[in-house]
Amino acid sequence: MLALVALLVQVASPSAELVAVHGHADPIALAVGEDGSRLYSAEGASIAELELVDGRLIERRRVAVDATLVALHARGRRLFIAGSERGAGVLELDANPPTVLWFDRADEAACTALAFDAERCVATFAGRGRSELRVYAVRTLERLGAVRVEGLALDVELADGRAYLALGPAGVARVDVRAPSELAVEPGPALPAFVDPRARASRRGPWARDLAIAESTLHVAADDAGLVEFALDGAWSDARRRVVPLALGGKPAYAIRVAVDGSRVAVGTTRGPAEACDGAPYGLFGTIGWNLDVGAVDPQSFELGASEGLWLFEHAGERCELRRSEPIDHSGWRSLVLRGARTYEQHLRIGTVVRELVPAAPGATSPPGASGSTATPSAWGVRELARRQPPGLPAIDGAASLRDPRLLLFGIDTAGSLARGLLRLGEDGTLALARGFEHSAPLGLGVGAQWLDREPTREWFVSNGLLAWRVQRLTLGAEPRIDSWELRPPAPLDAERGGVRGNSYLNSTLAGELLLTTRYGSRFGLLGWAVEDVRAAAASSKPGSALALEPRWQVRTHEDDEAAPCFTWNACVFTLADGRALAAVAAGANGRAGGEHFEKPQVAIFELSRDVAAPPERLAYVHGVGAKGLAIAVQAFELAKRRRLAVATTGGELLIIDVDDPKHARLERTLVAPEHPYDGGRDPLLDLELWPSTDGTRVTAWIAAGRSGLLATELGAAEALATLRVVDDTPGWAAGLATTTIDGARRLVLGDQRAGLRVYR
Repeated sequence: MLALVALLVQVASPSAELVAVHGHADPIALAVGEDGSRLYSAEGASIAELELVDGRLIERRRVAVDATLVALHARGRRLFIAGSERGAGVLELDANPPTVLWFDRADEAACTALAFDAERCVATFAGRGRSELRVYAVRTLERLGAVRVEGLALDVELADGRAYLALGPAGVARVDVRAPSELAVEPGPALPAFVDPRARASRRGPWARDLAIAESTLHVAADDAGLVEFALDGAWSDARRRVVPLALGGKPAYAIRVAVDGSRVAVGTTRGPAEACDGAPYGLFGTIGWNLDVGAVDPQSFELGASEGLWLFEHAGERCELRRSEPIDHSGWRSLVLRGARTYEQHLRIGTVVRELVPAAPGATSPPGASGSTATPSAWGVRELARRQPPGLPAIDGAASLRDPRLLLFGIDTAGSLARGLLRLGEDGTLALARGFEHSAPLGLGVGAQWLDREPTREWFVSNGLLAWRVQRLTLGAEPRIDSWELRPPAPLDAERGGVRGNSYLNSTLAGELLLTTRYGSRFGLLGWAVEDVRAAAASSKPGSALALEPRWQVRTHEDDEAAPCFTWNACVFTLADGRALAAVAAGANGRAGGEHFEKPQVAIFELSRDVAAPPERLAYVHGVGAKGLAIAVQAFELAKRRRLAVATTGGELLIIDVDDPKHARLERTLVAPEHPYDGGRDPLLDLELWPSTDGTRVTAWIAAGRSGLLATELGAAEALATLRVVDDTPGWAAGLATTTIDGARRLVLGDQRAGLRVYR
């Protein structure tokens, strides 16, 4: 511990100046103008203004908005924005250029929803299981009052001077806002229990996700309880309730969106509960589990729905009659608006869709499986008017070109945008599509090993594909291009004991003439290839083909008594003072059930042989001792003449490991990520970059931390302990980092997933 005190220091907090953003990425939210011809689509860290013309959605302009755009509402020529940690804002569309006024924010809470009427605007701020409703004058945006509310406010509607709130597991409530200085919360009537009995065991109760009001009725999208309607013409606390259960193909349909117009009601359903659908990396609020469960929700705790869907109802007196149900496979609901006979929808995977309701032909039915196992009568038909999948580059991890440090080779993780092209940092400091690569297909999930070609305009890199590594040759110059080959993993040596070839979690790094690759799914997670073998195989194979090549070796990163399949992530190579070359491998978590280190981060240390054909010798394992987590990223550094590792884990911890004596490598210190204001959880640390100071007395660690954004700490030589601090709460999901040096100055590049890519200095 004394050595640690000499190592870790809280120096002046590192700072990073944001110099460029390419914020075109995945769909997040949608608003519709008053006449239905103008749509405003939040796509990453920007808003596209669209016009519906002759069945096409045409992009008229785009406004950069550096915030998580949770919800949008159009009112005249103003666009109201719920901007998560940035707060509540309004975009003046007629300003030149259009500008956002952030008129309110809350410490330790995210702005989740907005609503307004002729006199007032209301906004909700949610965090750590509690929320606050704030009331403003709609013209001046002056705050008039505020009140605390128990529960997570996920949506708000304003009608007849009362604000109605969807509070997640706390159900529904309302607040009379006609006297803003005397606000009081009125708890609402109870929601019905979940249909799926496992849901009650795994979560706290019914989940109110979305609201809509019309015809003196409050409509609630209430997860797998379905559509719940409350009559507003009587006492609020025991309002009459109507429950409309929903099912797709005999499986639950989780209600996540609801919209109304007069007597018509539209409901959007998804395949999983709100907790999971709102979770990272594709949701907007929740995190991801240490074991990569979306939303940190065990997928075994709920029944997966058969399909997502659009449900259309009409009220006839006291009845709510189903007029049409439409399965929508793999959509990922974002927004739903109903205007007369049209639905305006935004989905993560298929973008913006406009549909029109038309009278059904005699005897018409909804598609089979939409509300049961057979086709059902349908009173309405649905005609698609327009569809638009936005362009975007939701970047997660990568590197800069070795030949052109301004060209950024970043992987893409998208479920929605049409990803094409590579980005280049221009001389003017802006990020734009690189000339000649505007239509290039995505490289994969990330870029690892890189090396130069003998031809001065060429270089090579290895990215991770779906079921194989991808060896790619980049050619610059007058005719830029990328040629690629598949490098397929061999059958694992533990195939008979549960090992599999792996999937897209594959990484790579270079050790001289040795290409090290890691894979998911096998205890033998580290493979070695001779770079010269790869060159020769590519030279004799057509681009696009699979290389007929076997690795020189594959070695064990997990022991036999660890459960398979196993996670093995990336690796780094470093040299000891005596000249020995070592590799540190982020080997996920220990999988020995009941063991001392079970489900704790695991790092394997290997000594590399000078002979590329000889397997490396494993010298030691080192484990975390705090939270459960996967060791996912590792880098080596030297400080006070000792070699150390910095290891990022999905449990929100940064491990500092002394490897100067590699056979007795030891954990020196665990640094913990700050709690996220939304739910108090610690976000996963997904990647890191280390910058040594010019005088060698300290090292800055930059860390990509999911929702929390860019973190940093300084490792130095004083007697204080370091802490991880948020340097930039990015609008997306910070997933990967790279360093490039331009004109002698370092630049930090961050893949912010659903909000694009960011460059700092």
